[in-house]
Parts: sequence; structure tokens; C-alpha cells
Amino acid sequence: MTDLSGIITGIAPCCGGDVWLVEDGMDLPKAIPHKCDDCGAKLWTISSRVNPMTFTEAEFLELYDVDEGRKTVTLKTEEAAG
Repeated sequence: MTDLSGIITGIAPCCGGDVWLVEDGMDLPKAIPHKCDDCGAKLWTISSRVNPMTFTEAEFLELYDVDEGRKTVTLKTEEAAG
């Protein structure tokens, strides 16, 4: 039997295309950078068992700070987000 618990599907906010991601579903929530299969735009998906969300990179960076060196994503405070 195939375990489908780690599949995320949705609509890409960049072009309305399909989003399909397969994750192990173990370490959630987490932020996953990926490219849109339809238009190639960089997207970020917050993988969650309850409410997964996909953002364009611009939308994501308005809400989160990304430290690629430390591989961390942190929610910006309301003051910093503007």
C-alpha cells in the first residue's frame, strides 16, 4: 500500500498551475523552496498536516526571514513585516 500522507497538492500562486510535492511527512511544519512546474517561478510551500500553504518567493520573504547559511526560516515580527 502506498503512503500518501506526505503529498501536497494545490494551485500555484504565480500562474494558477498545479503544485505537487511529496514529502516524508515526519518533520513538520517546514518550509520547502521549489520551482513551479508550469512557469519556473520560485515558490515556497509551508508543509503542514493541517494547513499547507504555497507562496511566491516575494510573498514568502515579506513574511519570513530566510538564513540559507544556517538553513533556518523565521517568521518576521509584525513590526519588521511592516
